[in-house]
Amino acid sequence: IFMGDSGSMFVGLTIVWLMVDYTQGENASMRPITAVWIIGLPLMDMAAIMYRRAKKGQSVLRPDRQHLHNIFMRAGLSSRRSLAAILLMGCGYSAIGILGELLLVPEYIMF
Repeated sequence: IFMGDSGSMFVGLTIVWLMVDYTQGENASMRPITAVWIIGLPLMDMAAIMYRRAKKGQSVLRPDRQHLHNIFMRAGLSSRRSLAAILLMGCGYSAIGILGELLLVPEYIMF
């Protein structure tokens, strides 16, 4: 699905808005660290790309083909297998966060 920059930014803003809403206030649904684990994979992908670009002396806002799905596809995975791998990894990150929330693992350990 092609969303373009505006579409992907809107989806990202909506997800972050919901995560902030669910983790703040008197009736918070979860701890902030749980939200970080739930959106951990896209955050790590973004941080890794920004680090690589900055290390090369390039603008961190410059587009390239170094995202996780591009790396998987260059490694020989089809687009469907790349999607399945990324979904599996995302579910793993989310499971760690949700289990930590349910088992009341202290935030300093979850971080």
